[in-house]
Amino acid sequence: MEAKDLFKDIIRSSQAEIGSRPLSMRDKKLPHAPGKVLTITGARRCGKTSLMRLDMNAQLAKGVPRERMVLVNFEDDRIEQHHGSLDLLLQAYHELHPDIPLSETIFYLDEVQGIPRWERFVLRLCEQERAQVRLSGSNAKLLSQEIATTLRGRTLNTTLLPFSLDERLRLKELDLDRYLARQRGKLIKEMREHLLWGGFPEVIQLEVDQKVPQLQEYLDVMIFRDLVERYGIRLPIILKHFLKRVLGSATKPISISKINNELRSAGIATTKDLLYDWIEHAQTIHLLVRCDRFGLKLSERLSTGARFYAIDNGFLNALSLNFRDEWGKLLENATAIEAIRQGNTINYFKERKECDLILSRRERPIQAVQVCWSMQNQETRDRELAGLIEACNMLGFKKGLIITGEEHEDIRKDGVRIAVRPFWEAPALLSA
Repeated sequence: MEAKDLFKDIIRSSQAEIGSRPLSMRDKKLPHAPGKVLTITGARRCGKTSLMRLDMNAQLAKGVPRERMVLVNFEDDRIEQHHGSLDLLLQAYHELHPDIPLSETIFYLDEVQGIPRWERFVLRLCEQERAQVRLSGSNAKLLSQEIATTLRGRTLNTTLLPFSLDERLRLKELDLDRYLARQRGKLIKEMREHLLWGGFPEVIQLEVDQKVPQLQEYLDVMIFRDLVERYGIRLPIILKHFLKRVLGSATKPISISKINNELRSAGIATTKDLLYDWIEHAQTIHLLVRCDRFGLKLSERLSTGARFYAIDNGFLNALSLNFRDEWGKLLENATAIEAIRQGNTINYFKERKECDLILSRRERPIQAVQVCWSMQNQETRDRELAGLIEACNMLGFKKGLIITGEEHEDIRKDGVRIAVRPFWEAPALLSA
């Protein structure tokens, strides 16, 4: 099929499907920002295309005719053979809708970053044609750096994460009252499922025996397509081993130098610089989230162990059996990601004692958070309280927060008011 005819088929199909697919509402919505190119970045399969479709549905509800919206997925294998044909998309649209000016059209371009010179095409759409453009991509660096340079500040980004616990419940059409004993039991079950298997929408709906293979497939695509192919990495097996090692240490500080020495002792030729590059790339494609020690200068961060969290808890259990019964670690990983979902940047605190998370906004620390599955053990209780209180006192906080599996308690100690709350209350608490 000729490229122009292919694009006509894609345009017709995308317009016919608006409003027809069952979609679960997300907490994130695309902002209203006239004149801006709206970008959506996030891990593969986390729902970026669905967020575009939800926006199309919202536009239709506002009275925008479906003929004025176009969704194109550039990872469609039929498009891959027509890399140089972006202008044919506009020609196809003109021929289908000759009376509609591009200035009244919204283009949704999904995973467009794989097409050569896509930035120039988007620039022309915006500046010459005055079209509205929404872009999505699973590589944050490509979208944020390249298009920001090309469009000179005309972009506004939305980062999408896999489903939260609340979104998971909505997807499964579960409206649970946590104050009713029977429904509270279901809530706890769903929370544990969320901590074990994460929030990728497709995985949520699979049977248990299908979850690990699906998550491993996601991970392989991210490693071999987003990392190996895009960055020209020549040691894919070693890369996968390295990432498995990093994910296996999630919630704990790691030393790149130590991992490099381990690999070299096993006869694998690597360098620290290479591993630092790999870990940066893994953050860029939304596989890992870095958490540096609070208070470090930029120059100190490479030499001091950082913690890394998986963007989704499912990846932890897909790669390693180490986490199956480690509810505290699973809870910490999920809490760190929820804190980011609520718009915070994260660090960990370590002086005489430790505190799991210091949350900041606009580089100003706003909250200290400890994560503990249960406070019932006295030794654990004393340790968690001591670390949180030290962090609060050093940062001048009068209040602290401990996220637990199911427990609810209020504590006053050493001048600090401490709220102990279950994980399902975390979104409201971490957004404050």
